[in-house]
Amino acid sequence: MSLAQWLDLNSAQAVLDVGCNVGQLLQGLSQIKPDLHLAGVEVNGEAVSAARRTLPSASLHVCGAEAMPFGDAEFDCVTCVEVLEHIPAELRRPALREIYRVLKPGGQLLLQVPHAGTFAWLDPGNARFRFPKLYSRLLRRGHRDDGMEQRTEGVVWHHHFEMKELDALTAGLFTTERVHHGGLFFFPLSDLARWPFYKLRVYEGRVFHALGRLAAWDLARDYGQRSYDVRLLLRKDSK
Repeated sequence: MSLAQWLDLNSAQAVLDVGCNVGQLLQGLSQIKPDLHLAGVEVNGEAVSAARRTLPSASLHVCGAEAMPFGDAEFDCVTCVEVLEHIPAELRRPALREIYRVLKPGGQLLLQVPHAGTFAWLDPGNARFRFPKLYSRLLRRGHRDDGMEQRTEGVVWHHHFEMKELDALTAGLFTTERVHHGGLFFFPLSDLARWPFYKLRVYEGRVFHALGRLAAWDLARDYGQRSYDVRLLLRKDSK
């Protein structure tokens, strides 16, 4: 099931993607429901520039999730996919509070993060910390560094969450309606295999797309507590 199918878009008028990158998720939503008002925030200015070229009518901003330039209760749905783990620990709760603020009462938050499962150690995003000399020699500078020039925290450890951590972070803000534990080891391995393509900024070709399909296949299967990733559908507590 795709990310969009997790959301109730029938009555939605406005959707925000936190950590929108180049706008791929927002583009998919625009194809499903062209009249949606789309918005996104992203710390990588280069990625936001690319997103603006393909989504000229969207409201896109270069900023962090902990301080967003939107009004209270502005969005019906918010997506935050593979983003919370990039935010320093002390800013995760403020970021979720900010998401809570911009969501309408009863609005949906689709949250997806790495899970502290069996193969969390395979996470290629942490290679820079596990093997700093090798990483520096091979990549010098990775794409996660883009957009971090103005961020005092720099690139942080790619955290894998336990469910109790997520429960504590969302407590008093959101009610969990649905949980899916997806991916085992094909997901991180396919991500690692795509590194050369990302480094060369080559996002087309049969091999690249085949690796993406393998990752999606693995992510769609529920492996329970062993899983590499976890997706939650949350609803803003109506008060």
